[in-house]
Amino acid sequence: MKSKQTISTMIALIAVIAVAVPPMVFAVEGEFKNLMVNSEKNMKHRMGQMIKDYPN
Repeated sequence: MKSKQTISTMIALIAVIAVAVPPMVFAVEGEFKNLMVNSEKNMKHRMGQMIKDYPN
């Protein structure tokens, strides 16, 4: 009985993980892309500011 219960618990856990992980991965990937884009924009903005501040 114990081993059967353990197996069903494992299956339930795996099912929960399978349902929960893809949206999380998708969200994290989206956040990462946003971060990359924002940091790139910030870098360009900073470079522009530096060029404005030090005309040479």
